Amino acid sequence: MNHDLSRIRTIEDCPSLIKYLRDELDWPIDPEADLDEITFDYEAEELRLSEKAAAQLTVRQLQSLRSNQPWGIFLIEFNDTKLYRTALRQVLRGLVPNRRQSPDRTAWEHENLLFICATRDYQRFTFAHFRGDRVQTAKLSTFGWRREDQRLRTVLEFNLPPLR
Repeated sequence: MNHDLSRIRTIEDCPSLIKYLRDELDWPIDPEADLDEITFDYEAEELRLSEKAAAQLTVRQLQSLRSNQPWGIFLIEFNDTKLYRTALRQVLRGLVPNRRQSPDRTAWEHENLLFICATRDYQRFTFAHFRGDRVQTAKLSTFGWRREDQRLRTVLEFNLPPLR
């Protein structure tokens, strides 16, 4: 447990988060690739974010890890020390299929989206997933931690292992 705790504490920016996903959760991410090769940014206009939400966050999509991957994995960095659920819901609405969707981007079913969120200082992390019959009423399920947390047993033993 202490070993896992020390590894999770090495996450201090987006590249170290990617390294954690690759090395600790066994995600098939090329260790030689830099961040720009394995992610791409979304503009606020593409997601139709409000001005307030656009000022709160940056959205990157992690390239598909394998062919026909059913999940869209998004790295969301909040420009604050807080995570905003209303902003996540706006990102969700911008990613699901609709008539205004850019043909250049993949549209995702709302239950096939995983948001990996971090605060500006990478002190707080949240993994978020929406589920339910309709986008408008989808329930947000989350788990997360703060880097200084001393007790992360549930996160390390129960929340992160299914993401392997």
